[in-house]
Amino acid sequence: MTEFQELETQDAVRMPWNVLPGSKSEAAQCVIPVSAIYTPLKPFPNTPTLPYAPLRCRNCRSVLNPFSIVDFSSTKIWICCFCLQRNHFPPSYQSISETNMPAELFPQYTTIEYESPSEKASLTNPVFLFVIDTCVIEEEIGYLKSSLLQVVGTLPENCLIGLITFGTYVHVHELGFGQIPKVYVFKGSKEVSKDQVLEQMGFFANKLKPTTGVIAGVRDGLSQESISRFLLPASECEFTLNSILEELQRDPWPVPADYRAARCTGTALSVASHLLGICVPGSGARIMAFLGGPSTEGPGAIVSKILSEPIRSHKDLDKDSAPLYHKAVKFYEGISKQLVHQGHVLDVFACALEQVGLAEIKVACEKTGGLVVLAESFGHSVFKDSLKQVFQSGGNDLGLSSNGIFEINCSKDIKVQGVIGPCASLEKKGPLCSEVVVGQGNTTAWKMCGLDKTSTFCLIFEVAKKESPDAIAQSANPQFYFQFLTYYQHPSGQMRLRVTTLSRRWVAGPGSVQARVLYALYAVCFCACKARALLTHLKLLGILLECEYLYFGLKSFDINRIIGTSGEWCEWTERSRNAIIRTFFSKRSMIWIMQVLREASKMKGNVVKRWKKTENLSQIFCARNFNKFGRYISLINVRGRRRSVIIIPELTPAGSS
Repeated sequence: MTEFQELETQDAVRMPWNVLPGSKSEAAQCVIPVSAIYTPLKPFPNTPTLPYAPLRCRNCRSVLNPFSIVDFSSTKIWICCFCLQRNHFPPSYQSISETNMPAELFPQYTTIEYESPSEKASLTNPVFLFVIDTCVIEEEIGYLKSSLLQVVGTLPENCLIGLITFGTYVHVHELGFGQIPKVYVFKGSKEVSKDQVLEQMGFFANKLKPTTGVIAGVRDGLSQESISRFLLPASECEFTLNSILEELQRDPWPVPADYRAARCTGTALSVASHLLGICVPGSGARIMAFLGGPSTEGPGAIVSKILSEPIRSHKDLDKDSAPLYHKAVKFYEGISKQLVHQGHVLDVFACALEQVGLAEIKVACEKTGGLVVLAESFGHSVFKDSLKQVFQSGGNDLGLSSNGIFEINCSKDIKVQGVIGPCASLEKKGPLCSEVVVGQGNTTAWKMCGLDKTSTFCLIFEVAKKESPDAIAQSANPQFYFQFLTYYQHPSGQMRLRVTTLSRRWVAGPGSVQARVLYALYAVCFCACKARALLTHLKLLGILLECEYLYFGLKSFDINRIIGTSGEWCEWTERSRNAIIRTFFSKRSMIWIMQVLREASKMKGNVVKRWKKTENLSQIFCARNFNKFGRYISLINVRGRRRSVIIIPELTPAGSS
């Protein structure tokens, strides 16, 4: 137990199975998949930061680590533990020996960071672009102004700040013009392109605009002076920004009594993403949107301005009867792709009693690793405390990392199914990709636009080793390896690479299951293994069903996602002593089932109740009943002459959220 606790403390990696089945067939018997819960930027005071570039394998591009085999003779060769490729050390390593090893070969440094001199020379400042909704009452604007003024005063002097306000129109404030308030206005009812932003905001007013290529930053012809008109260091624009915030008022356009305010949230976020893409592409930046109601104008609108038309409900989304939903989701998916490409983050602070459209906007927050805060009012303590927590200083910086790229290398008998967490696939396909996709899969590299010291990801793997009784016995090294590489922008502005390399063991052959269980009990002990397995299982449930978690812990249940020509399905499997019962439900039916199970589990006493749902050619029955053994819930799926029954003993949910 102490051994694995030390490894978790050393590498910030927790695995449900620290000993893996030695074949694909044995791995299929495990209800909890081979997985790892990893916190890439967990702070370690003893982890060194090396002032040079990492040494990579010329075949698989993995990084030199303590598990590499090193020949300290005159040839100076190291063998990659992943692909067994022989690599020569560069001239800078010629003085190494068994008594004079580089830090990356020390056994205790399985997690290490690199910071090359070239990256250290090119420092980039963190950027914050505030996008403020002015279609709220004066009291709410007063609360928001007070919180923002406090935050601006705590920002480091090197932070770049920009400001956009929106209501019926979008106003981009030119903070670099301190004589009088100066804004650029965009119509909220129309979608704004990047070229329109370039032309209307005068980025090429005094010189010719390039005829080809994508305009992005200083390297593509933009002068630093034109960029600093809209993004200024906090030390230079504090007075101007405070003056604008103090004079900020409600959107002046009148709103009829039977109409909603014209709020162009989608256009404002689109202009903000274009502005950052023009000024600071490939550099860490955050769009912080403060929303006070639903979008009713322009692209991304979720409801009509006519007050008599109600906003879409959860039932409307389930029945696919929300006319504006899919169009809005498609629009925000486009914004999320743009932000991921630029390396920028979208944070949403939604403070209103009514819905603001988070169901549509969430795709942009999830893909970019942004924050979402929900509160009743901008004066509520939830909003105030959360905003202060975001900008809470971590020493000499804010503690917010950004613009990260995460890669996985592993041994040839392990394949990557996917990652669950705030990231986006970079579609880097290769032999390590599994055919089964979980979360963001079919790749070995992901974009992580927003990171902090608590950002955690669930990595799902597949054992690809074929059945071979003597394979492990004949092997001289029954170990396999993982390597996680996180390339990110440090809060100080420097680009760093954190490398974590792990080693675990195979167990195969006669008695392997018993040996694996005994070893796991020895290593993890008591309920720690159950907690890890439950956490992984709940993450899978969340990504598959997109609803609240529900878990019954006595019997063994497994839920898998299946994507076929007829759509997306969920496979519910119950494993008992004598049989395996497998039932298929559509994703929509699965959400209904979870709601019914949640309702049934809250009922008290020996009450009999039944629920029924008809979909396509099948009928689903759920019943809460009791017998001499106690209360139970039965789930019946009838399709033609086929009938599947699953019995769930009624327990208190172990993982309700």
